[in-house]
Formats: sequence, structure tokens, C-alpha cells
Amino acid sequence: MPKTKLIVDGNLFGRKMFYKFRHLSTKVHPKNLPIILPTVKTKSSPIKNVTIVNEGTGDEIRYKDGGRIEQKIADIMVGNEPVSVMTGLAFGTLRSLIANQRDRNIGEIVFCFDPLKRDRTTSKRLEIDKDYKISRKEDSRRKKKDTSEFYAQLSLVHNILYIMGIRQVWTKSFEADDLLQFFCQEIFPNDPCLMLTSDHDLFQAISDKDSVLIIGAKGGVFGKKEFRKKFKLRPKQWLDVMTLCGCSGDDVKGIPGIGEDTAIALIQEAGDILGVFRKAKLGTLSDKRAMNIIIKEIDNDLVITKKTRGLVKLYGSSPKLRKELINLKKKRGKGDLQRIKACLEVLRFKSMLGDKELGILENIMKNQRRKKNANASN
Repeated sequence: MPKTKLIVDGNLFGRKMFYKFRHLSTKVHPKNLPIILPTVKTKSSPIKNVTIVNEGTGDEIRYKDGGRIEQKIADIMVGNEPVSVMTGLAFGTLRSLIANQRDRNIGEIVFCFDPLKRDRTTSKRLEIDKDYKISRKEDSRRKKKDTSEFYAQLSLVHNILYIMGIRQVWTKSFEADDLLQFFCQEIFPNDPCLMLTSDHDLFQAISDKDSVLIIGAKGGVFGKKEFRKKFKLRPKQWLDVMTLCGCSGDDVKGIPGIGEDTAIALIQEAGDILGVFRKAKLGTLSDKRAMNIIIKEIDNDLVITKKTRGLVKLYGSSPKLRKELINLKKKRGKGDLQRIKACLEVLRFKSMLGDKELGILENIMKNQRRKKNANASN
């Protein structure tokens, strides 16, 4: 039986871990900083007041007062004062990987991220709607400290994943959920995949071999059987559900007054979105309130649903996505158990230093080793 590929939405999964374990931090002696400092250039560093620019941008690597980061690190390492490092996101990530490897037959792992450098001129969805995720941008401004802390901790996770040999990918125009679908369908077409996320959008990517693991209090694993049992729908019908109700978290407007529960009931009854509109015109929808909403503004609803559909659908089969991913300079380490053990010791993750846990981490790293003559996209 082939091992299950674990495809992770790095941003949404990371946010969950960040808020769950954000209270965790540790003091690191300056001489131990090189063990945990980023190996791959990422957006920011876990060390206070240090910012590292994006991979592949060609920008200068500097810290906030304008000097080079190498000099900043050298300055820190000269002293003997311990440096405070926030460790919650790294702890949550490693704990989750160990649990998934222990409880499931996990093989290769891929972390997919939203574009590390947001460019509103290249985003596929912003081409459709300039206000896409606009409130999230404003929320980031309001929670500037949280945003800064998150990306600082994410930098440490990037480094740990690199050392473990776990693949990390992103593109300029597409989001993490598009990449999750792409890897399931295009890179691992014959292997079972488990998509780790908190986003219901991924339900439309469930297939005979691919499942979604929703993290959170009301989460769980959803394969075709589990999905049908809960929603009385096929995964392909989920796009119609999202088209009707939109996604408030992404500022995607559906039909006003139609929420997710109502949308599910409508698609259960009518089969698809065209069936909903047809039955509304005929006056045969069971939900008279929803029927009146649709009849009242049927022309506007058709415009809304066309735009909404373009925003909530996944683009895992887009040729542009494949091209951007192939052209992306991807880096990952070869899996270094001793370096990971040293990281765990420096970060004081004592619960992961037992023989059993280290054995699981070693297994994870063995499963990441690339095969010869692998596809270029791999």
C-alpha cells in the first residue's frame, strides 16, 4: 500500500499553531544562534529586530536599522546576554508532524504557502476582484504585532523544514489551496494524499484517493465517504455551495442572505446552481425565503455568482501555476537528524527528544529523500 502524501496549507496551519502556542518562548545563548538561524532566506527572522527579505527577490539582506544581517548576528553573538526566541509555531508544527507520522502511513510531506511577497498585480484572484481579502489586509495593519510575530516564527519553521528535507513551495500568482490541489492531482496522481488545512474550500478537491484533514475543534478527516455522510453532497458540488454563499473570511460575496447551511440545502435539493435558479423561477424551491431572495434579484445574482465562482474555485490545473512552480527556485535540505536534535535541544523541546520521538523524526526525514530520475516538478 503506497504511503499517504501529506500536503499542508502552511499559512492556515501555521496561523492555528501560532495562536494555540504563542505563549511559548525560550532563551537562546548567542553561541547557539547559528543552529536555529534561517538556512533558506525567508521573510523575517526569529530574532527580534532582524528582517530577512524574500527568497529569489535579489533584494539586500538587511536588518531594521539598515545594516547587513550578518553584522547584526555577529553583534549579537559577541555578547553573553541570552536572546529571547518565540517558539510556539515551531513547536506546534513539529508536534503535528510527529503525530501524523505516528498515527498515519505518511510518506512525502509538502508545505504550500501563499505568495511570500504579495503583489496585487500578479494575483490570480485580485485580477477578478480588487477587494479580495481586503479586510484581511486591514486586519493585519490593526494587528501589526501579531503579523510581525507570526512571520518571525514562520521563519524558524522554514529553517526547520529545510533541515528536515521537507519541500516548501509557493508561486507569485496562486494561493496555498491551489497548490494543494495541484500536488494531489498533478504531482501525486496515483498516491493517496491528505490535505492539512482549516479551509473548507479544499472540500472541492476531495477525490477517491484524496482526503482533507480539517484542523480545529470541529475538524476531522473528510474523504468522499465522510464528506457525503456529513453534507449529503458529492465533493464536486461544493464549488456550487461556495458560489452561492461566498466566503466572508476572504471578502468573497455570495448571494446576500444565503449562508452556508442554506446553500448546502439548496444544492442538495436542486443538484447544482443552475438547478437552484431554475427551480426558483418555477417557484418550486422548498426554502421560500431563499427562493424570494433569488427571484427578487435574479439578474444581479447571476452576475454575483459568476464573479464569486472565479474567486472560490481552485486553480490546481492551471498551466500558469505549473509554469510558475517549475520556474521557482526550490531548496530543501537532505535530512539532518543531528542538526534537528541540536535544534530541539536549543529550543528546549524536551518532549521531542525521547528515543521514540527522534525515531519518528528520523523516519520523516528518510521519507523525504528524492528518488533518482524524479519528475522535474518534484
